Order: sequence, then structure tokens, then C-alpha cells
Amino acid sequence: MNLRREIILSLKQTRRSRGKFLFSAMAIVLGVAAISAVRSFSSSLETAVSLESRKLMGADMRLEAGSSIPQNGMTAELLGAGARAADVIEFNTMLRVEKPKPSVPLSTRLVRVRAIASEYPFFGRITSEPESGFARVREGRLPVVLVDSTLLPALGLVEGDSVFLGKQKFRVAGVLRREPGSPGFSAGIGAPVYIHVSFAEKTGLLVTGSRIRYARYFKLPDFFPVEEWKEKHWQEALNANITIYTYNEAASGVRRFMDNLTRFMTLAGLVILLLGGLGIGLAMNVFVRSRMDDIAVMRALGATPGGTMRVFFILGFLTALVGSVLGYAIGFFGARAGADFGAAYLPVEVHVRFDALSALLSILPGILFTMAFVLFPVFEIRRISPLRVLRRQAEDQAEDGPGLRGFMSRVLRLKYEIISAVVLAAVITGVSAGQSESIAVGAFFTAGVALAVAVLYLLSLGLIRLSRLVMPWIGSYRIRQGIANLHRPGNQTSVMLTSAGVGALLIVSLYTVQATLQREMRFDGGGRPNLYIMDVQPDQREGVEAVVHRYAASSQLVPMVSMRVKAINGEKIDRSNIEKNANRRNWENSLRSYEYFASYRDHL
Repeated sequence: MNLRREIILSLKQTRRSRGKFLFSAMAIVLGVAAISAVRSFSSSLETAVSLESRKLMGADMRLEAGSSIPQNGMTAELLGAGARAADVIEFNTMLRVEKPKPSVPLSTRLVRVRAIASEYPFFGRITSEPESGFARVREGRLPVVLVDSTLLPALGLVEGDSVFLGKQKFRVAGVLRREPGSPGFSAGIGAPVYIHVSFAEKTGLLVTGSRIRYARYFKLPDFFPVEEWKEKHWQEALNANITIYTYNEAASGVRRFMDNLTRFMTLAGLVILLLGGLGIGLAMNVFVRSRMDDIAVMRALGATPGGTMRVFFILGFLTALVGSVLGYAIGFFGARAGADFGAAYLPVEVHVRFDALSALLSILPGILFTMAFVLFPVFEIRRISPLRVLRRQAEDQAEDGPGLRGFMSRVLRLKYEIISAVVLAAVITGVSAGQSESIAVGAFFTAGVALAVAVLYLLSLGLIRLSRLVMPWIGSYRIRQGIANLHRPGNQTSVMLTSAGVGALLIVSLYTVQATLQREMRFDGGGRPNLYIMDVQPDQREGVEAVVHRYAASSQLVPMVSMRVKAINGEKIDRSNIEKNANRRNWENSLRSYEYFASYRDHL
């Protein structure tokens, strides 16, 4: 038979069962939809961030430290090469309204102050309402402030109102709408406000003990080797407690978040695909058993074993293809809808476009998983003899009988079951390793599934054995007949129990991961304070405690000390191999370079 005739014949075989196959394919649809949605969105976001990276950072490169960055050394070298620099100082403090509104209960709010130089940003725009608001801040002639939109209803502010940051009074010049490197909502502690850097010192807040971040942004000459320069000066900067960021590391937090989301959604997609492939494999197994007489007729009319296998293999492939393509379409349009819905919360404008590679990597797992599971029932077709047309009962008895024919049948079945199992393990390992970008993860995932299948299969054999033992002790005829179906010839006890067990295991594993992530992110107020007062200086202690004791049932003053880890158990920290790229920097690397704000108590 040629391919066209085999396709037509495979479709004719499903004339009364197409609904069942389409229902089985729904799991493939959902799994591929989850993978394609997150792949389409994350790849489009990565593309948008790469194209807009300079605008996100506002510069080509940034030096960042917990203390003032010296003008000599690296800064002098960059300025000598033709670069332009702009300083930004960032710290948290309380914004206080000079004349509180009687209708507004609050007159203070925690804010994140960004004191910027006139040149910042070199790329991109800080938008405000009115548009002249940011221009007035950038001029630096008058003490004006650009406030976040969330402060307007909270404090009852309007343009022209006077507010205090520390000792310095500022006039509200406008409302901040968008800033480089941040999404539409405030990503830090406190709402962002902008002032000119020349007024930062006048607030009286740049003192020892304050949590201040200093940054120096650079606009570099064209064709400046920024990555090579960073590589050359990385250790020097690290020794001076300075971190170097290039425009390629813009929005690193968003990128890491999308990487974690992609991994979780990929895990969910793989679990659903496994269940979908398993479901189609079971449906195909039942379908093949119901078509054994038809297959015997096809063999008697001259069809070869390979040709007959291809007919049903094509049927499984078409089911997987339809489910995978439909799933990709749902995921793709879902990603587009998600990008439009979350436009206000993303640092860049994301346009989800069709990408052939992303489509292939989304559709291929659905097809591979399904075809790997379909191999098991398809290989059973080789054992169906043309003589079944004439002596079906004798053929059924010969398949598993005690004679030579039965022994050879069992050996042949074991051979093809081993081949199918090896192919399935290779597919699961390859797909999971490709999706997670880790061979070790793929191998562990496959080993876990294989171990679960082995345990469940042994349990099913134990259940079959137990059903034989309890038969004599059961008085009810109906119950005896029902239990007898567990061990009668041709039973599906092992297949059904193993399939249901694997499905339950994968779903429980997915929910366990979800619950773990939610537990890590959940803020449970039980036993925790509901009010924090930050950056209390020694000379302010008595006054703050007097006010707190007047309104609070209980309070605790906690000392804070800024420090860096220098040694662990007497062994000096090695900072020579810290990951330079913020997008790839993990927790272990950060542990060795962070500035920590530690506390101490006389009791716990």
C-alpha cells in the first residue's frame, strides 16, 4: 500500500470512533497550549527587551554601589574614552505633606526617592503629567518633585502642593507615569518619586546609617567594547564593592521571573502531555483490540504486517498532529491576549508574533509523546495472524497458551515491549531535557516516571494475586464475577492501574510544586508586625519610642548593621568566579557579593 491509501484506510477505521479520539486528544491540546503560550510570550518578551535594552536601563552601562562612587579610576577611564556620565542616588524615606487635607487621614507615606542628574536618562524617556513636570525636575533650578500616581489619592496631593523629604521642602511638579527599567507598577519598597541630585544632600538624609544606593550611568561612544571592558574591570570593581551592569542585563528581574514562569508552565505542559499521550495510547489499545478481526481480514487480503502497523500508526500521528496544532493555536492567541492585558505592567511593549522555531518546539513534544505511547498497541498488530479469520478462538488461546506457539508469542511481545519502552524513555528524556535545558533534569524526570510505573505495575500484580485469593471467601455472585474480571485472561488491570496511578502521581506532583511556590511567596500576618518604622537614627530613638508606645500595643526596636560576608568558618570568601551577567547570576553568586543589613538581639 502507498502512503495515500494508508492514510485513507486509517481514516476509514475511525468512522464510528472519531469522537473518542478527539476527546483523547484534548489533553494534548491543553498540554501544547500551555507550552506554546509561555514559549510565545517569553520569546517575544526577550526579543522586546533585547531591542529596547538601552532604553530600559537608560544608558549603555551602570556602576552601582552602597557608597559614593569615586571619580577617579574606572570613571576617569570611561570619561577619557569619550563617555558621558550621570549620577543617580536612590534611598527610601517618608514623604510628608506640608498642609494635610482634612478629608485625607494620611499625611506621610513611605517613598523610594531617585535623585537624578540632568543628563539622565541617556536613552528612553521618563513620562509625566503634565509633560513639563519631568523637565522641571531635570533642570535642577528649583526644589520640585515628581510623584507616583498612587500618592495622589493616598495623600490628597495635587500639582503645586508642598511636601517634605527630610529637611528639604519640595513642590509637586507633576505625576510620574513611566520610568526606565520599571514596569507600570512600583517594583521597589515604596512609591517612586524623582528629585534633582543637587537637592539630595539638602534633605539631610545622606548620612551614615541610611540605606543608600549610588549609581553612575554612562553613555558610551559608538562601537565601544562594553562587554570586554566589563570583563577587564570586573574584579577591580568587585574589590571596591561596585557592581557593573551593561545594557544587555536590563530588566534582569523580569527576565528571571519569566525564566521561572517558563520552567513551571513547561512542567505543567509536560505533565499534561504525558497524561494525554497515555490516554491516546490506551484508546488506541482498546481500538486495536476491537479491530483485530478487521486487521486479520486485511492480512488475509495481502496486507503486510508493516503496512497494517503503519495504518494505525498514521491514525495515532494524525490524532497527535491535530491536537498539537490546535493546542499551539490556542496557546499563541492566549499569549497575544495576555500581552495586551498585561501591557501596563510590562517594562516594554510586547508584540507576540508567529515564530516558526517556537511553533515547532511547541508542537513537536505533543507529537513525540503521543507516538511513543502509541507504539505499544501498534506493535501488538504484528502478532495478529491472517488465520484469525478462520479460527479466532484457537488464535486467542495460542497467543498465551502453554505450547511453543504461546512461548514464542510471549517472547515476541516482550521484545517489542522493550523496544517501545526504550523509545518512550528516550522521548521523555529528550523532550524534558530540551524544555528544561538540562540533561540532568530530563534524566531525573524520566527516572522518576519509570520508578513510579515499576512500583504501580508491581502493585497491580499484587492486586491480581489478591483477587484470586479472596474469591473463595466472597458469598455474593455479582461481587465474585466483578472481582474475577481483575484476573481473567485478557484483563486490563495492570494497564489501567498503572495509567491511573501515573496520572494521579503527576497531578499531585504538579500541585505540590505549586503549593511550595505559593507557600514561599505567601505573607502570613500571624506573629508578624503590621507596622514597620525604618531607618530610625540613635538621636531619634526616644521620640519614636514615645510615639509608638502611645498608639501600639507592643513594639520592638531592632538594630540594623550593614555588612558583607568576608569569611565562613574562617575561610575567606572567594569572589573571583562570581557570575558577571545579572541575568544568569544565581543565589550562590549573590550570597558572596551582596551587602546585607543584619540584626542582633539579646533574646529570641
